[in-house]
Amino acid sequence: MKRVLASLGILFGIATLSNAQGLGELAGSITNPYGTAIADAKVMAVEAGTRFERSAICSAAGFYASPSLRPAQFRLNVEAIGVRSFSAANISL
Repeated sequence: MKRVLASLGILFGIATLSNAQGLGELAGSITNPYGTAIADAKVMAVEAGTRFERSAICSAAGFYASPSLRPAQFRLNVEAIGVRSFSAANISL
């Protein structure tokens, strides 16, 4: 029984590692022109070819991360209350 559980653990570990290959992440911080962090901003990474969208909310320090993205061209859209929206295109992963 222990061998079966150990084998299953190894198989699941390998499957997890093989699944993670080839993926990327968009991460950074959102600030205003004075360098002050913009908390709770919504950051959307939109894949150019499929329009697949992954969104993240900035932390209190303005940081965001959109992990596990396929290699492709992306557009990044940022929206926040009281701040003008921002968009950047042709971001390659």
